[in-house]
Amino acid sequence: MRHITLPQWLDDYIYDELNIAYNPRPREVVLNPDQPYEFVRLYLGTYFPRSYAEAYCIVNSLLNNPQYYQRLSVKDELYLLDIFCGTGGEIIGAICALCSRLPNLQRIYIESYDANIEAIRFLYHVTEKLNLNIPNKAIYINPLQFYIDNEQNFRDLLSIINNTYDFILCFKAINEFVQQQIFNTPYSLISRGLLPKLSANGLFILTDVTTPVTINNITSYYPQIMNDQLNSLLRENDDYATLVPYACRAHENECNGCYMQDIFYVTHRYKQNDISKLVYRIIGRSKLVNNISINTQHLCRYNSPTADRHTPYCKF
Repeated sequence: MRHITLPQWLDDYIYDELNIAYNPRPREVVLNPDQPYEFVRLYLGTYFPRSYAEAYCIVNSLLNNPQYYQRLSVKDELYLLDIFCGTGGEIIGAICALCSRLPNLQRIYIESYDANIEAIRFLYHVTEKLNLNIPNKAIYINPLQFYIDNEQNFRDLLSIINNTYDFILCFKAINEFVQQQIFNTPYSLISRGLLPKLSANGLFILTDVTTPVTINNITSYYPQIMNDQLNSLLRENDDYATLVPYACRAHENECNGCYMQDIFYVTHRYKQNDISKLVYRIIGRSKLVNNISINTQHLCRYNSPTADRHTPYCKF
């Protein structure tokens, strides 16, 4: 499933109650921490629905794995962490997918962090509305402002995250650290810090944009940078493994620059099949991945690194 229609209650809330417009401005969404209130409103009307669709589709696909579904279906509560959450489209999308598929689920506890206080306020209010529209479920969210502009800031953040989580989300954010060159290897640094926060059955879903970036006069695509850093991290630490794309797990020792790009579509009152393109890796503890990955292999296909780099080679 790659096509999603925004739930009517959410469509009504964004475009009627909040009176927010749909207005794509791709050049202005490159750096988000310091954006003002009016820009965050624009983001909510334009890019929030795309993040909703991405997370809904990814989580729904994970739940199609029988062995993984069995592990989650017995739970009555789940814990979710979102780093660099923004307005939280991915949080709402993930929750809606979980609540639609897990009948025993009663409570979801969310911790979320972002630098933009206006985005956090919107996320809080959307979550309040979500609670009113998902019967028999209780959603508890604790959105906090936290600004990271050096490695010590990130270590400080990790020190206050003391729980373990069934899902850790990091959606389309690390590219900003790449652009600003805050960390030398941001994908591996941030992943190395977050992976120990996974529960035994927890999964880390890391996504990013698929556009090119030029650093020190060298142009690469974000997915290439992401795969290089994550592959190096996982080669050094066999406690964790890639679940999706399966090709990344199967070929991480010989990877030489290929990557996946997946495409999602979301429909709302102002746009039919609004398109969203992204790369993602889903990582878990090796014991979990080894037990459930056999059910993902038949859904994946692998293309040669010489193939069109914009062609998805892995579908979960």
